[in-house]
Amino acid sequence: MSQKNALTNLIELASNVTDAYTTALYAANLEQGTLTLRSHLTLSSHFKTDAAFAIGEGILGQAALRKEIRVDDFAGRETPELDWYAQPEEIKGLMVVPVVRRELEGVLVVDTKENYSFTPKLQKLIIGFADQMAW
Repeated sequence: MSQKNALTNLIELASNVTDAYTTALYAANLEQGTLTLRSHLTLSSHFKTDAAFAIGEGILGQAALRKEIRVDDFAGRETPELDWYAQPEEIKGLMVVPVVRRELEGVLVVDTKENYSFTPKLQKLIIGFADQMAW
């Protein structure tokens, strides 16, 4: 199996187990301090495939800088503006996982319109997929 096929399969698995609206892997360019799209699967027609994010800025950039997982539940509150969409989407839950091998390789983002939260079991699965993506 080629590396591209393995990555595509991991993105599809992450999407399927979480009922994701969008699953996207952004690769880190540490010299430029940016995150750019490497692979994705989305149901949105408003997804920005050409977007780049500065490490340290915004939801994705902060997760990359801190190398910390972020899980958000938007129950009872408005969904913030998500920079990877050209128009607002009614996302219920969000999970952002830094992809780290020896150093930051990228950031995996999974959002959903189906569920408000990601159970601990789902979080473990997605973290495992992110670890595999680091290779």
